[in-house]
Amino acid sequence: NNFLQKNNLPILESDGSKKSKEACYVVKVPTSIGDMTMLVLAKDKKKINESDLSLAHNKGQNKGMPVIFLTSREISKKAKTYMEKNLKGLLIIKGI
Repeated sequence: NNFLQKNNLPILESDGSKKSKEACYVVKVPTSIGDMTMLVLAKDKKKINESDLSLAHNKGQNKGMPVIFLTSREISKKAKTYMEKNLKGLLIIKGI
């Protein structure tokens, strides 16, 4: 949530998930061509793998939105390769 405030991304919707290791938000992202609605998934897991990224992408697909994946942890080499091959432009990973 600090990332969202720091980057002035208004929260339109928040997942009521009680898990402290994961959060899900729908935010408005200002762009040069107008505001975009995006899904933001924050995950605090020791190591992020390709199934985490695939699940995040699927959630975005179900909502019809691109995804910003926030993590402060390490991303596995397989996950990085998977993202570059399959999710380029559809999922953005940001370190927090």
